[in-house]
Amino acid sequence: MICAKSQENVKLKLNRKQLIMGWTSFTYRTTDTNTTLSEASALDILRQDLSVDILAHKLVKATQKGQYNELYFIADTPGGEAIGVALIELRNGEAFIKLISESMGPAYYNCPTTWFNRVPLPDGEYAKKWRMQHGWDPKQIKMNF
Repeated sequence: MICAKSQENVKLKLNRKQLIMGWTSFTYRTTDTNTTLSEASALDILRQDLSVDILAHKLVKATQKGQYNELYFIADTPGGEAIGVALIELRNGEAFIKLISESMGPAYYNCPTTWFNRVPLPDGEYAKKWRMQHGWDPKQIKMNF
């Protein structure tokens, strides 16, 4: 899925409110709930907290109360392409978001595995372990020379 500008008229009114334990929250106005979060709203929320281009994305919606929406993305960063996941929760008129890069070893495993051969493995011990727990085979890395 390649990211495109949102076609929905999603209105987010933002007042950056707080940052607690890696979670950022802000007020918003949308008809979405935590279990009906649209892909367009998730991307708009992500763009409020992350100021890089999103090259690809996949939303895994929360199916029950207490779960987070998982928005997997490839970001075009100054250091090159990077894979991350944004945990998003909508609650009581606020959007809560937590960004986790693969170099942090997220404990979420719904990322498209086809992205692993597209995006170089970052430095550090966690990304390789996370990719392997995801079913990635490091022998299938395509080297570009």
